[in-house]
This record gives sequence, structure tokens and C-alpha cells, in this order.
Amino acid sequence: MSESDCDQGVDEEVQVNQRALIEKILARYPTRLTIFRELLQNSDDAGATNAEIRFITQGSPAQSPSALPKIWEKPLSKWVFCNDGRPFSENDWKRLKSIADGNPDEDKIGAFGVGFYSVFSITDEPRVKSGQEWMGFRWKGDQLIASRGNLLKPCSISPSGKPWTSIEMPCREASSIPESPLDIAQFLVMSLTFMTSLRSLSVFVDEHCLAHVQKEYSESTTLQIPQGFITKRPNGMMEIKTVHSCVLTITAQVIQAILQEKEEKNSFGLIKSSIHVTLYSADVEVSASEKITSELKRATKKPPPRVCKLSLIHHEDNRRSQGKHVPIDYVFRNLRGEADSSNSARVFIGHTTSQSTGIGAHVSARFIPTVDRESIDFMDPYVSLWNKELLYVGGFLARMVYERHVASIQESWDQAMQKLASNLVPHHTLLQELEARFGQLLRFFGFHETAPSPMFGDIMKDAFFECREEKSLPILSNKGVKSVYDVRQYDPMLLPFLKNQPMLPESVARASLNMIQILGVRSILRSASFDDILTDLSQSVLIEEEMVACLRWRVLLDAKQIEESQKQMVRDHFLQKVKFLRGNNDPVNGGRITLLKDIRTCVLWNSDIPHDRPLPPHTLPFSIGRNFQERELQSSFGWSSLGVLDWVEYLISPSTLKAVGKNDNMTVSAGFAEQVLMVMSGTWLSHPEEHKSKVVDMLKDKPVVPTRNGLRPPTKSYFPEADIFEDLSIVMFPIVLDIQESFEQLLESLGVKKHLELPIILRRISETGGWSTEDLVKYLASIRSLLTDADLEELRQKEVFRQEPMSNSGGRTVLSNLHEPLSIFRKLRLPLLEWKAGKWNSDSNEAKLLFEIGLRRHPKLELLINHMADSKENIRKTALEYFLQNFQTQYSTDYQPDNFGNVKYIPAKGQDGTRCLRRPGEVFVNRACSVMGYFVVDSQLSEDAAKKLGILNDPPAQNIINILLESPPTQHDKARAYFEYLAKRSDDFTPDDYRTLGSAPIIPIRLSVAHPKGHNHLVMEKPNECFLKLPPGGVVYAKLFTFVNFGNKAEMFLRSCGVKETPSMQDVVKILLKDPVVFRDIVGSDERYLAQLRQIATNYQTFPNELKSQMRESPMFLGFRDTLIATQNPTPADYGDVDVDDYQYEQRSELLLSSEIVIVDEAIAFTHFRDSIYAAPDDDVLMAFYHNLGSPNLTSLITESCQPAGVEKYESSISKEIRDRILERLPLFLGEGHAQTKVPRDFLLRGDYFKVRMCQELILTRILKLPRNTIQKAEKVSATVTVTTGAKGCMTLLVSKGFETDMHEIANSICKALLLTPRRNDSFVFATILSTDLYALRRRGYKVDKLIREQRARKDVLPSTQGIGRRFEYQQQSQASLSVPRYRGHPNKSDSTIFSSVSSETLPREPSPIGSSSFGPTSDWLHRPKDWFRSVLSHHQPFPSRARASSPSTVLINNLDHDVQRAVSGCRPEGNLVLDTRRKASTTAGPIMDPYCDVRASEIGFVSFEGLVLNTYKAFVAQDVPRELMHSKRGCMERLGSFILSPLATVFKMNPATLHIFYDQRGNLLAFNKDGGLFVNLRWYEEWHDLDVKNGKTDKSLIFWYHTIAHEIAHNVFPTHNTEHEFLFAAICGNYLMDLVKLLNIDRDQQEA
Repeated sequence: MSESDCDQGVDEEVQVNQRALIEKILARYPTRLTIFRELLQNSDDAGATNAEIRFITQGSPAQSPSALPKIWEKPLSKWVFCNDGRPFSENDWKRLKSIADGNPDEDKIGAFGVGFYSVFSITDEPRVKSGQEWMGFRWKGDQLIASRGNLLKPCSISPSGKPWTSIEMPCREASSIPESPLDIAQFLVMSLTFMTSLRSLSVFVDEHCLAHVQKEYSESTTLQIPQGFITKRPNGMMEIKTVHSCVLTITAQVIQAILQEKEEKNSFGLIKSSIHVTLYSADVEVSASEKITSELKRATKKPPPRVCKLSLIHHEDNRRSQGKHVPIDYVFRNLRGEADSSNSARVFIGHTTSQSTGIGAHVSARFIPTVDRESIDFMDPYVSLWNKELLYVGGFLARMVYERHVASIQESWDQAMQKLASNLVPHHTLLQELEARFGQLLRFFGFHETAPSPMFGDIMKDAFFECREEKSLPILSNKGVKSVYDVRQYDPMLLPFLKNQPMLPESVARASLNMIQILGVRSILRSASFDDILTDLSQSVLIEEEMVACLRWRVLLDAKQIEESQKQMVRDHFLQKVKFLRGNNDPVNGGRITLLKDIRTCVLWNSDIPHDRPLPPHTLPFSIGRNFQERELQSSFGWSSLGVLDWVEYLISPSTLKAVGKNDNMTVSAGFAEQVLMVMSGTWLSHPEEHKSKVVDMLKDKPVVPTRNGLRPPTKSYFPEADIFEDLSIVMFPIVLDIQESFEQLLESLGVKKHLELPIILRRISETGGWSTEDLVKYLASIRSLLTDADLEELRQKEVFRQEPMSNSGGRTVLSNLHEPLSIFRKLRLPLLEWKAGKWNSDSNEAKLLFEIGLRRHPKLELLINHMADSKENIRKTALEYFLQNFQTQYSTDYQPDNFGNVKYIPAKGQDGTRCLRRPGEVFVNRACSVMGYFVVDSQLSEDAAKKLGILNDPPAQNIINILLESPPTQHDKARAYFEYLAKRSDDFTPDDYRTLGSAPIIPIRLSVAHPKGHNHLVMEKPNECFLKLPPGGVVYAKLFTFVNFGNKAEMFLRSCGVKETPSMQDVVKILLKDPVVFRDIVGSDERYLAQLRQIATNYQTFPNELKSQMRESPMFLGFRDTLIATQNPTPADYGDVDVDDYQYEQRSELLLSSEIVIVDEAIAFTHFRDSIYAAPDDDVLMAFYHNLGSPNLTSLITESCQPAGVEKYESSISKEIRDRILERLPLFLGEGHAQTKVPRDFLLRGDYFKVRMCQELILTRILKLPRNTIQKAEKVSATVTVTTGAKGCMTLLVSKGFETDMHEIANSICKALLLTPRRNDSFVFATILSTDLYALRRRGYKVDKLIREQRARKDVLPSTQGIGRRFEYQQQSQASLSVPRYRGHPNKSDSTIFSSVSSETLPREPSPIGSSSFGPTSDWLHRPKDWFRSVLSHHQPFPSRARASSPSTVLINNLDHDVQRAVSGCRPEGNLVLDTRRKASTTAGPIMDPYCDVRASEIGFVSFEGLVLNTYKAFVAQDVPRELMHSKRGCMERLGSFILSPLATVFKMNPATLHIFYDQRGNLLAFNKDGGLFVNLRWYEEWHDLDVKNGKTDKSLIFWYHTIAHEIAHNVFPTHNTEHEFLFAAICGNYLMDLVKLLNIDRDQQEA
């Protein structure tokens, strides 16, 4: 809107709904008492000292005393509020009737101008009386009306002598007083506390006073601001000038009847109570900038004051209210607050708000609140700045109050300590009181989280801690008042042993958790660190009780706080610093100061060592160690329990023996020696041998063993068992009567003997001369338990035992040479012990002793094995039986068959059944291995016996392999037996074994009669060159590979050796590489050879690189060359005038290297050089295969040069039309995914870069450079492109006037010049885009709306009916121009426009009929090496008729698009199970075509074949087709449905269920349309296309069946083959052509990927 428009406007008032506005304002006030808060604040601003609230009840004002207790429950008629402040001025009266017009006085609280309107929460018609005037308010609709007048009589006088200003509020609704009388009294106390001028408040019901509150101030004291306090924040606007304090006394009187309303007796007197609090105030000077002043004035409607004050109330528990009636204390509850409550203290802005202070003090200041006065405003940036400045003042004042009280506590503490120094011990309660006072102080300044704004408390807390230059805080510790940095957190674990470190008292720590937590979070108050503790300990000597506490703390520290990597360092530091005083209970070390670093061991409560006996100085006293577990002392200090042996070593040391008394000397006191030995016996067995040996060496010469002869060394003492001589020192203890087993073991280890030595016994026996050998054995058996190992070993070496006489043996020998005298040993002729003392008893004590010292109970294993191989059968048999019976108990551990490999002792049978003895490794249990010539175990030997003898179940695998390699089987049956046995051993062979066998000639093959080597000739084949099964249809493979059959059991072994199931492609390639010519001869034809190459190509990527290199160097690739065999005009007179039909070629093939074969990537070039090159097969898979192995593209071998004649100098209308058409349609073509161009696309739009010029003649010369020769050919062409480079480079399209303009020739030339990597169908697509009408392109999905609009703007668009016709002409022209061979020229028949209808001479020739024999898989037009894709699509119709179609002008084509849609939508699924194929064809004017798709061509009925509904395609079969044959066609049908029909159904946008499959065994029926159902012949698909589709090549099949289905769709509109059907068929093909092209591109991209 312009300014002139605004100047013409008419001003109108903005209407405000005042009732709604006031109601919204009132909705923000939280309680009904808010009205009095606002009126009291207005009274204080007016300088009033007294105010009254009167509630007028309904009815008579006079009330009887009996009705008094119920008066506050009666309904009220009016509220009256009175104050004795200044009467209203004229400005006051004006502001009174102005909403939001606040008090402009900067020293007043009111700011928003809405306080008075709180009365509308009670009344609709308030009236104000002040001075000599009144003003009343009433509603008129939603607007408020004010009336003003003079009073008839003056206002009444207050107790101060000043007139009342009153506000009368008639109640809108009858109700009782808003709160209970006590709550109102409490409200008045809180309201009066921080009021500036008000001193007295009263509440009346009618004429009765319910409550009265008044306040008094003591004389104010100015406080000196301590040095170091920061009175102004950096860049702040407020500076604290002075601080003063006074005592505020508030007295409340409440009518007694309210407190006694449940009592029968009523009282109308007032009961009184007072409270005394300290009021601290800070006077602040404000120096706000102009910007801040302006913004604050905008927000509050007044400038900020130049000076202001902040006050806070501090109270202590001993300053409670004073009065006889405790219930009245309720009115002071909110004023007192709770020191440890998070939100009991409030912020006052005149009146209390909902904002808590976070400390125990109420705070009053000129904060700027929100509109409802309930919280502090931190939203507005400048208001927030003002409030934050005031909060700094609050934190400053709180810190001053805190330090003032801390100083008082410090003074009291110092006085108490002076009394303690003077031996005047202070009363214990004094210190407790000081701690309680300080705890109360910390609770008071606890800084809890504030609400509703937590920012309030955070800012004030930060100011409290940061308002001093020195950030320290004085706090009370157990050492007095200290800086918080010197005090540590209370820790009950440290307190018992830290003597110098100040620590927070426990009562303080527990009473003020919130403040303690804040100090900890701010890192002011820290816990005692390890260094703190070490410093304290290094200055002290601990007694044992303190040492226990210290060690307990250290153990817990180790368990919780110290990382494993630091434990050793911490341990060393601790042990270096700590020392303690030993107790007097230590007889040697008592009273000494000991460093912990000298302690290594400890005596714990569960120790066996007596703690009242001498202990080493490195041992921790028992009085300390008994309080801990050994693992604790070990983990934390590295101390271990004092070992008994270490203790004994200490006791026996010379220094100890010299220092101790007699009772503590174990070499003097037998009792102490016995006590020490008893302690030693308890742990003796658990000590390591080296420790025992050390003690034995230490005590062996010391008299420490009590005997009957006194204390003697252990080696000279004997046990009571040896008491056979009176002079022996037999052990005898003074206390212990019976020697326990452990005690006995100790004494024995020390050297105390149990019996006399064997030499002595033998000597004394020899002296008596009365003992025989048998007697000696009996005596030794009786004292067996006393014989030592040395004694037994001496008996083993003595030749004192006699052998039982034999023929050539006898005499005495050592006992180990003899066997016990048993009969079986006599049968084996073994040496026996001679025993004459009665019958031999193997269980007697004598026998047991003899066995122990060497008598043999069983013969040696070697001796027994030799007896098993003895020449005598009875000895052999007895030895074998004894071996087997005693194998488990005697020989199983030592018997190893390999140790007796040279002994023939195993009973065996040979292959012919002869029994014999063989070595262990020559005999096996499994009788099946005998087929390979191995010995097997004798049948008389049980399986268990063979197992005990260690006979293997089967020969070792390596042994079998050696036999198989050295002597492979030469007979089929023998080989089968071998292989079946080896199949059972498959798990015994390793992969290396199988690889060895796989490459060895071990399989016998008998050749057939026809083999060149003769009938029954034996050939040994390698397994890895053989196969098991001939693949289906693989008759050829039978001539290439060796197939074997040795039965199912042998197959598993043969597979493991490398015999494959069927030949793989790599196997085929290896055979092919040996001799490609022989391979082709065996295959039988080029088609089958190409099929093999196609399968190889499909698997090519899986081949190893070595095999790929061999393929590259082998002439295994089939190439094709067209050889000229006849010509009707061999000498043409001019370039390009020779018709292609003048030549006849014969295609020949040859096996070549891949580098000698060319891939045809351009059909035109191939046409000229077809007789000079060998071309790769026209197959995408094979061409990619040839290319990967080195075959070059044809275009890469050809260079082209152009010789134009008669080039026009300037652009003509025709060349301009061509250029415009190309530039118009080129973006559509490049948008099909051709992002890579040789030049930027913008270059083509430049007039000086892309040019079109007409010329009289164009001669194109192509030079083909082959390895052995160079071939050059020239021809006349219709168009070509020349490109010049450099700064003035350009692209010029030359168009010959001597030819009918060929859009394909133009498109082909531009694609070669423009695209980096042209694709096979690019020229066709671009030519179609160039020659197709824009409307047709739009139907095919091209974005041509902009081009159509531009044509309309140029008025170049034909009328609608003509446009349709012209579009159809474009389609016909596209068909014609694209079908003209490039080597033929046609004269220009029209000069009107190059895009007009083409002449009949340019229409395509008639190809062979569909039903003819040439229409098959070997037909020239499908399989000869040329650009098949373009040749098919250029016709737009795969099945043209023999008769020439009539001119398009003879057909009604106006509704062609409608007919296309009608034809597609007319397709229907077939619902019948039996098809009647004999239908009557409808007739339409025009020539009748061949009935190649007419169902009348077949009289065979078709029936539905159940179970063959594949991918929604129902199958039908001719009645003469066997059902089993169809089951074998299932895979073929699945491929036809999935890869051909489903994609084409998507292209035609038709229901897939309308397509059906049928199969017959004869006839030319390719496809037919029955009542809208489309049927395609599976037989023709299988013969022509299935192999390609199976190998991933779908292009040709999709194109073929695309036109076939389009042909059948056209029959939905025109049943017969006439002109109308032909045109509709062509229209359907054109309409969906681009969808087909996209499908082919996607399919090709997937194949390439």
C-alpha cells in the first residue's frame, strides 16, 4: 500500500472490551487476599501510617456477644478499606480511572497501574472517598463508567488525626470473609514487615476488632563494610554505600474468642504476642546509563530511582515470639520462616511475592516483578539487568551478615580456648552451643534452589561467594574459626588420629548439608587428601589405639580409591611417614617408637604364636594386629603373618638368648622348649622343604628336645619304640604325656630316631649267631614301620636271598632277580625265590616286605614277549594267556607294539588262510583290507585280545596310498573292491592324500572296439580327469571326457579323489584349448560351438587369470566373414548407386585368435568391409566376451574423411529448419541419460559453434586399418558432421541435396560427433525424437509442454485434426526413413519441407512372410552379423504383409489414439478350460494378409493344463501333446513368463492375466487373439529364444514378442489383416516404443553390471 493510499484513509477508534480486559488482569492474581496487598501498597505509597479493613455483614451492625463467635461465618454485604495517607490529588483521580497508568513517582512501588482494579474481583460498583470528593464505578455493558462528585460530609478521622481515604466494595455475591482470622492476621504481619510508612493495621467485622498488628524499629546502627568487600560489580550500575541494622519488633493482637471458639466461655479481649528480628539494610546508589534508564522507563512507566535500599531479616531460634498463648505464634510463622527450608522465605516488593529467596531471610528491595507481582522478571533484558544488580546487593548483604555472626562465634571460641590454656576447662556445652550456632548460621544461608525462578537463587549465591576480593570463607572447625581452604570435610575415619588438621565438626556437617554440598561443588571445602593426612601424621607419634584407627583408614582407602598401578607408591609414602609408640606388654621392645617402614610381619588374633612371648622388632604388636585380617595387612602394607619358623629363628638367635630371661630361653627352660616345639608341630607339615631344612640345621646341635636325660640335641634323642638299651636318651616332656602324630613328625624331621640303625642290628645279630635268613625276614617285617628308605635300599643291594634250584642255576643273588614261587612261573621256566618256611603266602607280612624290597610278582614285559614268540607252542600259549589276563593291571602302561616291531608274536592269517606269526604292524583286524593283500588277525583271537595286543583295525592311510600308487588295480572288479573299501576309510585320508591320488593314474579303463588303440585296451586314468555322470543332452561330452561307473559305494571315494560329477565350464575350456578344431568337429556345427562359447562367456568372470591368459593366446574364437559370390553390376558408374540386392554373399566361419576378430559396433561400416574382416557373432554376451579377451571394435579401426561439394555459404531455410529441429529436440535426447558429451551442451546453442549447411554432394571415405593391410572405400551419403578444433572450433552438419533427407543419417552423425560413448540404439532413439510429432512424444512421457507452447506462440501448430494426421505422417516417415539402407540414395521428391510425408519409393521392402520357413532361428534377418536391433526397430513391425499397405490418406485416422487405448483395454483373461480355436474372422475393406496368426490355421483343440499356472499365466496344450512332455517344459515356461511376458505387460500397461501360453507340436501358429485373450506359442519361443534368455540375453526376445503382442492387440479392433489393422498395429508400436527402449536399456545395464 502506498503513502497516498494511507493519506486517503479515515481514522476509526479501536474498541476495547474493558470488562474482558479487567477479568484477564484479575485472572493473573493468585489469591483473594491479593486485593488487600494492592490496596496496602497504594496506602504505603500515599504515606499512610494506619490502615483498616472492615467487613460489613448483612443485617443489623449491632451484634450480641453470644453471636460473636459466628460473625466471620455470616455473609458479608460490603468490604471497606481505609488508610490515612495523603488525600487524592487531581492526578490521582485521573490515574484512578485509567487502566495501566501507573504511579510515575520513581520512589513508589506501583508501576503497572492495575492495582486498584483488583477490587473488581469483589464488586462491580466500587466507590472511593478521599478528601472532599468521591468517585464511583459501574458497568455499562462491557464498558466501565466512572462518576465523580463532592462529599456531603467530610471523611472520618483516623487515630493519627488524619482523615481516612476509604474504598467501599459492595459484594457482588454474598460470602464470608476470604480467609480465617488467623490467616488474615498472618497476612497483615507479612504485609506490614517491609512497608515504608505504614505502622499499624487492623481488621474489623462490623464494629468488632478481630486482629491488630503494629511494628516498631529500634535505633539504627551503621555497620562498617569490612575491607576486601567489592561494593560494585564490574561495569555495574549499583554501588553499596552504607549498611546498617536495627531490631524490628512486630506485635500482633488477636481476639481471644478466635483461639477459644470451641470453649463454652467467650472472650472479646485481645491477646498479644511479639517477635523481634534483626533488620539489615544496604543503601545503594544507582548510576544507570541513558539507554538503561530509557528501557526501564519503557518497561515500568517510570525512571529508575537514583537511590534504593535492600533489606533482609535475620532471626535466631532464641528470638522467638513472646506471649502467653502459643497458638498466636501461628501469625509469625511465615515471618520467621525455617532456616533449612527451601522456599519459606520470600522476596518482598512492598508486599510478599511467590519468589523464594533460597535462604532463611526475607529480602525486600525495588525488584521489578511480573505484572501479577508474584515473581521477578528475568525476561526483559534491561529489567533482568536491574534485578540482577539488586541480587548482587542481596548476596553482598547476606555475606556481611554471615561474617558478622562468624566473627561473634570466633570471639566466643577464643575466650573458651583461653580458659582451657589457663587450666580453666570450659563447660562442654559451650563448645556445643558454638557448633550449634554455626550450624544454624549455615542452614540459614543454605542457598536452596529457588522458585518459581531458580535464577534468583543462583545469582544471589554467586554474589555471596564473589563479593570479596579474597574468595575464602570463614567457617568453624574443630580447631576454631579457620579459612575454608584450611578446613577439611568431616570424616569419622580420620578424626581419631589426625591431631593437627582442622576439620568440620560432626554436628555442623550433619546440620547444614545443603551449604556443605555447595562448598564442595564450588571446590572451596575439600575432603582431606592423602597428602594432608601424611603431613599431619609426619608431625605426630601415634599411640596404639590411634594406630589402629589410622591403619583401618588406610586399609579402606586401598580398597576404594587407589588404582592398582599406584598402590606401591602410596604404600611407600605412607610407611615412611607414620610412627607409633609400642606398649609395655612387649618383654623386649616395649616403650619404643617404631617406624611403620620397619614393620614386615604381624601377629593376629588367630595366630598360634603366643603374643606374650618375645617377638621380633619387625613384627606389628598383637594389640594392633588383632584388629585386622591378614589379607588386609598384606594387601595394603605388604605385611604377612609372623611365621613359626621365623619366630623360632628369632628365639634361637644369640642376641635373643642373651636378652631374654630364663623362662623365655628354650635352651634352658624345658617348659618353654616344649611350648615352642608344640607351636612348631602345628604348622610343620605346611612349610616348604627348604624352610624345614633350615630349621633342622639350626636346631640339630641345640639342646632343645626334653629327654629322660635332660635337654638334648634332636640327633641324639630316640622315640620310646627304640628303648632296647638303657643308655639311650628317650624323649620325655614335662607337660605332654602322649606324643601326637604331628608332634612325632616334627621330632622325626628334627632327627629324633625311632629305631636303631640296620648295620647295628645286623652286627648284633651276627654276634649272637642264632638268626637264619627266614628269621631275619620275619624280624624285619615286625619292625617294618621303623625301617627307613636307606634301610630298605641296603636290603635291596645285599645278595642274601637264595634262588630255587633248577637244572643250571642256584645260589644267592639280589632279590630283584627272583620271582615269587608260583606254579605258572615254573611252567614258564622263570627264576624263583627259594622258600622253605612252610607254604608260600603272598598276603603275609613277610611276602609284602619281600615284594617291597624287590621280589618280582610278575615277569618283565620283554621277557614275556619273547616267551610269546617261543618256538614251543605250549610256552607260547601260556605266555599269551598270562599277558592277556594281566594286561590291564601290569602291562597296559608299558606295552607299546612299536617297541617290539622286530618280534613275530602276533597270531595271524594270510590272504590264503594260512596261520602264522607276524610282527605287530603287519596284522590288522578289519578283514576287508585283505582284498589289498594285508594279513588279518587270527580268528581264534578275540576282539578284546586284539585290542590289548595293539593291533590296528585298518592299515595306515599312507601305506594304502603307497600300494595304490605302486600297484594300482588293473581289473574293473578289483578296482571296484579297492574303491569300496577305501570309501569306508574316507575320514582317514587328508586333503593332501586325496590330491596325490587325484593326480595319479589309478583308475583302469577298458577301451571300446571303436577306439583307435584297439578293443579291450587298458588305459589308467587320473581321477581328476574323470567324471561320474553325463549331463542331459551332453552326448558331445561323452566324446570329450572320460566317464566312470564303479557303483554308488565307490563313488564317495572317487569324488574325494577329484572325480567330478559333471564337467564344469573350466573343464570344457581346458579341453577346448587343447585343440579347438577337434572340439568344433566333435560339437558338430557353428551354432553348437557358439552355444558352448556363450556358456563359457557366462562363466568367464569366475575363471582364474592363468586360464584367461591361455584363452587369449588360443585360436578358439569363431569369426564370420561374408564372401562375395555373385554380383549383377560389378562396376558401378558412381558412388552409392549400387543396390544391396545386387550383391550376394556367403558367410564363412573360421577359428581365430580373439585379436584377429572384430566386434561390429556400426552396421554401416560393416556393410562396406564385411568381406574384409572376421566379425564376432551378433550376440551381446559373446561380443562382451570377445571384447574382454582382446577383440577390437570396428569403429576403432576405421578413420573417416568427408569430401563435400557445393557447400552453401550461408544458412538456408531448410538448413535453419534442420538446425532448429535438432536444437529443439536434442535436450530431450540428452535427457535420456546421456550426461557425457564431448563438448559442453551450451556450446551447441551458440550460433558460431553448431552449424547446418546444405551441399550438392557428400562423399565419405572410410579407411580400415588392419594388422596386415589397409582398405579404403568411399560412398555418397546424405549427411555427416565435421568438427574443427581450436579457438574458433565448430561442429558443422552437412546435408546433401542429392538424397531424401534421412533423419537416421543425421542422428547417427551427430551421435558419433557429440557423445563420448554412443550406445547401439542411440541413433535410432534420436532419429525417432527428431521425426516424431511433439504430441506423440508427450504421450510417450517426454517433457515437451514448453516446446508446444513455443510453437503455439509462433502460430506454427496445425489445427487439431490436421495435427493428428501430421503426427501419424511423422510416424510413417520415421518408419520409412529409418528403413532405407544407408548405401542407397533416393532423389528428393518434395521441396515443401523436409518433415513432410515421404514418397512411396522410400517405404521398406517386403521381407519374408512370417509363416515361411525363413522365419526361424537361422533366418538371415535375425542372425546375420549386422545391426539387428536397428533393422528390426526401423520397420516398426516384425510381421509386414506381402501386399503393400494403402496410403495413409485412405484410412480414417482421426480417432487413432482412441483406438490404441480401446485395443489395449480390450484384452481379457481366458476363463474357459477348453479353447474352441475355430472362429469366424470378421472382414474389413482392404487386402487380406497371410493367416500366420489366425486361429483358423489350426484345427487342433487346446485344453488347460492343470498345475501350469505360472506367475499368473495360464497354460494350454494341444490335445495330442503328452502330459509328461509338458512337465519337462516347466522351466522354459517360467522363463517365458518371468523374463518376457511380465516386462512386456508392464510396457503395454495391461493386465498380465490377459496373456496366455499354449503349446503344440506342429504348424506355423505363432500367436493368436481369442475374444481379447492373447496366446503365445511356447514351442517357437523355446526353439528361437530360450537359450539366449537362459544365458541372460533377453534383448532380441523382448523386441520380437513386443511386436508380436502389439500385432495381436490390434486384432481387438480390427480382427482381419487389412489396412486398418496395419495402421493400428504401427500406432501401437510407436505409442509404447520408448517404454520398450527404456526396458532394453535397463536390461542391458544389468547385463553389463
